[in-house]
Amino acid sequence: MPSRTSILETVNKVTASPPKLKPKLTIGFFAKIAFDVKTTFKEHPYLSAGCVLGVAFGCLSLLRGRMRRTRGGHFKLDDHSGGGKEYKSPLLGLGGVSANGSKTD
Repeated sequence: MPSRTSILETVNKVTASPPKLKPKLTIGFFAKIAFDVKTTFKEHPYLSAGCVLGVAFGCLSLLRGRMRRTRGGHFKLDDHSGGGKEYKSPLLGLGGVSANGSKTD
């Protein structure tokens, strides 16, 4: 059992500014982070929920941007080497236009 003198000496060292004794953690690094997060959620639930939603939204936006770049974007633009416009022929005929481009009735 510690003596009264050693307790009083320790109290003086702890209450000094700055403290002369280094604080010790009795839990690990990840356990401390989990404890801090749990405490923050209990003390400030709306602020914590807003932060979590903000981080989730940011991560989703970042991932969507990366996926879009790897797929080539939303609109596919074909690069034709001929330089002119190329049209596909219609399925049901030319729609009143002759082969040379003039309109037929």
